[in-house]
Amino acid sequence: MRPDHYHAVDVLRGLAAFAILVYHYRHMLFPPGVFDIYGGDMAGELPLYDWLFPFYLYGNWAVQVFWMISGFVFAKVYAGKDTPGGTFVLRRFARLYPLHFVTLLIVAALQPIAVADFGAPLIFGNNDAWHFVLNLFLASGWGLERGMSFNAPIWSVSVEILVYLLFWLVAKPLLRGGIAGPLAIIAAAGAMLMLGAGAPRIWQCVQYFFIGCALYHVAGHHLRPVRDLALIAGAAAAACLALPLLVPGLRLGNLVLPLAIALVGGAALIDLGRWGAPIRRLRFIGDSTYGTYLWNVPLQIAALLLAHRLGIAPEVWQAPAMFFAYLAVCFGAGWLSYVAFERPANRAILRWWSARRSAPSTLSV
Repeated sequence: MRPDHYHAVDVLRGLAAFAILVYHYRHMLFPPGVFDIYGGDMAGELPLYDWLFPFYLYGNWAVQVFWMISGFVFAKVYAGKDTPGGTFVLRRFARLYPLHFVTLLIVAALQPIAVADFGAPLIFGNNDAWHFVLNLFLASGWGLERGMSFNAPIWSVSVEILVYLLFWLVAKPLLRGGIAGPLAIIAAAGAMLMLGAGAPRIWQCVQYFFIGCALYHVAGHHLRPVRDLALIAGAAAAACLALPLLVPGLRLGNLVLPLAIALVGGAALIDLGRWGAPIRRLRFIGDSTYGTYLWNVPLQIAALLLAHRLGIAPEVWQAPAMFFAYLAVCFGAGWLSYVAFERPANRAILRWWSARRSAPSTLSV
């Protein structure tokens, strides 16, 4: 029996958010005006580095996992259906934009305070009018930017929005020919990457998103989904283990794709098995992921400003206790954000739109 909701896939979002949070913890130790330091060069400063170094060094790979999960979920919800464009866009706007707008304004308000206190912005530069406009229109990842700015993690959502539009165009016929439809789009995106056309991030997102669609097709439509998903996820996991041995000098970044397939495919396998139903109790983890992702940077800037004004030495952020407090605050903020702001804002926008469409016309003939 196919599940109505893939709870383990949702929980995987939360694990990906954990990887991002650990990767971003480096920000707490950046000197003012410094916007990037390789995690390996901070080994002696980052808490629990010996245990968490894969996340400190490669936690940004979780973005690709997010993209693949999105493709899986979108294929489940929209593939094969004739969804009006206005409805599709409004649903995405209602889910994503309110929190983005609020966190953008908060970061925009905090950075002038940081400049006044430290003489330089914190965590991300390029906080000028041009980049504010790009962020305002969710275009900060389209290749028009000069670097990271404001609440920079939104760049991955910015890229994904373009892929949403592509998906809507092909959603109804996407899976009619089985897995061939997603594979054709994946191949086309790969060709565009090789040709160097446009922003590479966009084509990478297309690939991961439609691989997620293909994985959903296997989980949702194959006659033997457990067997087939196990073969796919197992092959991807084996590639992660074997490729570094078979290809000397292989860059670990080349393992992101098989790792993401193994993780998303493995999570879907759990949902298809007997463990899928009990995991529904953990659905709150997936629900709070977007809030966790977007509140991360505003909370970091606020914490750095508060510590500075209280005279607390920057070395405090090297303590494991502060690291765990950071994780707790970020995940707690993500859940509260979903319950108290994101979900109510989403519902209010959708209700407003529904009422607007059903209201009788007041125009006279």
